[in-house]
Amino acid sequence: MTANPHDLRVGMRALDKGFIRPGDLQRAIVEHTRHLQQTGPAGPSFDFFLLSRGYLTPEHLAQVVSDDAKPAAPAPAVKAPAPKTETPAPRPCTFGKYSILRELGRGAMGEVVEAIDLTDGRRVAVKRPFCRRGGRAVTAQDEERFLREAKLLLSLPRHPNLVEIYESGKQDGQCYIAMEVVDGRTMSEWRKTATLRQELDVLMQVAAGVDHAHRHGVLHRDLKPSNIIVRPKGQAVVMDFGLAKAVGANRDLSLTPGGVMVGSPGYMSPEQARCLKTVDRRADVYSLGVMLYQALTNRKPFEGRTALELMMKMFQDPIRRPTEIMRPGLNPGLYQGLETVCLRALQRYPEDRTPTVKAFADEMRRAMQGPVGVLDSINVA
Repeated sequence: MTANPHDLRVGMRALDKGFIRPGDLQRAIVEHTRHLQQTGPAGPSFDFFLLSRGYLTPEHLAQVVSDDAKPAAPAPAVKAPAPKTETPAPRPCTFGKYSILRELGRGAMGEVVEAIDLTDGRRVAVKRPFCRRGGRAVTAQDEERFLREAKLLLSLPRHPNLVEIYESGKQDGQCYIAMEVVDGRTMSEWRKTATLRQELDVLMQVAAGVDHAHRHGVLHRDLKPSNIIVRPKGQAVVMDFGLAKAVGANRDLSLTPGGVMVGSPGYMSPEQARCLKTVDRRADVYSLGVMLYQALTNRKPFEGRTALELMMKMFQDPIRRPTEIMRPGLNPGLYQGLETVCLRALQRYPEDRTPTVKAFADEMRRAMQGPVGVLDSINVA
């Protein structure tokens, strides 16, 4: 699969204007061709590829596309036609009513791009699955699960600690979900420079958002720092409900079949690792316990070189107490309350675990109001 004539024309016009060097253009064409071989026709257009990879600036691309759309000048011997009403230059890349600005991220199943909703000027993040994966067409079941995610999230009332979903649908045969753009850093990056107090405050916010989802019949099942965005002023927003599961009245909206392992090694609960069909709210409690353990110790309860090694430790090894391996500069004697909260959330069997996210948050709050209140004056990164 190679670039089409329009793609090459865009590249050559950029080259003629000095916006891109010959070597970079050749490299971009090769990279784009290889990318299309993996994703199929649903992969990014060449002009968007040039923009998202930094080969062209938005201003240069807009100028190239505008010039490319202009009709050829009439021959000198022919009288020029009467001037027409000037129309706006076409936007660099559009998807239905959305003008695509840049790529925000991508995974094995699809991509998320930042766009402008042309109907109201609102910034949105558009999530789109690839139409092809590993050389095989995405199945109708994959598409159905994607749309069920949207339906599940749209059923949730608004909460400040959950990503807001605006709409979903299909455009030119492509499924999509449009949601708010959350500016900030993933918690996994943010926590590298955060104080312990800040990290605990963010965990409390995450628990508030997850508890709200639980109250409306939605389990997350993939809670981890990389699925949480922390805004510049410290507000946490839980993202990526791609592995969510519905319970109660929303049970028919579940996204994954029973008996399938879902979650991320290191953060998933033991019952998820065992592919049990009875996963419930306590699986999210376990993931919150892992993040609390990480906040106190800078490590996860179980770690391994492979997912299999990690899971074997989860099933066989005891959890080392956080106060034995605290972050540098902390007095273990002040954190026994939080340690108790953490270890209860990390119990191997759900029936021994903290029963709800609300109970977990309440226990955390009480522990932070005790001797650990000195956290206000501690600045440990």
